[in-house]
Amino acid sequence: EILDAAGRLQDRVTRLELEAALAAADSALRIDLRRLDVDWPTRNSRLARWYGRLALAPPGIVVDELHGQFNDRPVDLAGRRGWDRSLALKVRAAGVSADEIEDLLRERLGLRARGDLQADIASRADSVLFDGTFTGELEGYRMEGLRGRGISDQKALVWSYLAGRVNGAAFVGTGRFDLRSDGDPDFRLEGDVAGVDLSAGLVPDVELPATDGHGRVVIRRLGAADET
Repeated sequence: EILDAAGRLQDRVTRLELEAALAAADSALRIDLRRLDVDWPTRNSRLARWYGRLALAPPGIVVDELHGQFNDRPVDLAGRRGWDRSLALKVRAAGVSADEIEDLLRERLGLRARGDLQADIASRADSVLFDGTFTGELEGYRMEGLRGRGISDQKALVWSYLAGRVNGAAFVGTGRFDLRSDGDPDFRLEGDVAGVDLSAGLVPDVELPATDGHGRVVIRRLGAADET
């Protein structure tokens, strides 16, 4: 357990099993990780059967490669986490949620999402940069092969480029999620679409006939209401 100066619980690991080989070289402690299992309830996280190579160095934790299960789902990682909380990470993960990543890293992403992710994630000052591909559910919409580049600060997650399929329609455009601490974010996606089948739910809460069209679309949520 880790407590603050007032004795309040900050972190707790209830199970830690580690098998590794250690070697000191070039001011770093190099770790050949053969197996790691961790139950981390304060971060709602469970790590199982992790293996790979990493190092503890003066700038921070450097990961050559790590593979394992995160909350029973496969993950591959490479990159670094600085002691100054800077981050540069390559990640491939299946079936993970934004909530789980927020809990593990204690970084606010500010959106509801679950699916398969392949991405580069980096921090710069108070911002987090994303560049990757996502397939899964994002704020209630079905995304397939959605490629995006974006930057997040404490106020907004802004996507300068998005391309993929949204509820079956091919989409190319931009997006913005306004982050709030008290609930779901307001968001806006705007771009060109093709192969649009309106019966697939691109317009929420309305039954529409099957179509095959193209055009320009704005998908917007203000408060609890979705608009297209």
